[in-house]
Amino acid sequence: MAIVVSSYRALSDVGLKRVENQDSFLVAPALGVFVVADGMGGHRSGGTASRIAVEELFHAVEGHAGELAGVRPAADAESCPVSRMLAAALRRVNDNVYRRSFETREHLGMGSTLTAVMLKEDRAIVCHVGDSRAYLIRGGVAVQLTNDHTVPADELRAGNITEAEARASRWRHAITRSIGNDPSVEPEVASLVVEPKDTLLLCSDGLTGTVTDRELAEIVNRGNAELAAAELVELAKARGGTDNITVVVITR
Repeated sequence: MAIVVSSYRALSDVGLKRVENQDSFLVAPALGVFVVADGMGGHRSGGTASRIAVEELFHAVEGHAGELAGVRPAADAESCPVSRMLAAALRRVNDNVYRRSFETREHLGMGSTLTAVMLKEDRAIVCHVGDSRAYLIRGGVAVQLTNDHTVPADELRAGNITEAEARASRWRHAITRSIGNDPSVEPEVASLVVEPKDTLLLCSDGLTGTVTDRELAEIVNRGNAELAAAELVELAKARGGTDNITVVVITR
């Protein structure tokens, strides 16, 4: 059974500098599934990649809804049947996007980030590749639940550079793990307890490139999911809106 949420809101904006919105999102509260995907490839159909990724993930999860109906999620994401299903779904999505990228010259090289959350019982299962993020906002503090799969983030985790160097790196938008760019991909998964009044936030880097974690928490704490989503998008646009901006806010 999916967690009953008190409110949720998804918004996606092209921003102020881009011609096309290549972000996609999914809100499926009946399945407890929420997704953000940020397409890559520019004229090579990044928007197509993100749309395919979101649609394929929805169908994969919907197809397993019956068999998972009575399954309780586990604290250990690696052994949890729900997280294993979600990770397997992302792998299949990757297979499909990768295959379709070779069908036409226009689609060659297309890819997408994908960050998904599935709410079940008292837990959130987070599964992702790329640099779109998931946050838990609790008690006025935003905690990032996902690792960015970018060149400087990978180097930072390896201890090769400092946080300041990672923030200043000219490679900060270079994605190292994504949907559709390689024949196979290994998503990261996590499982956490979601308490009453907790908020989960999914977003593309068009938001986190301009809005700090502290500001995310402050805005979410000021209002409901609908107001928070709108304010976050407007703040990112006020600071230049250089990229597409997508946010999904879910409050338990």
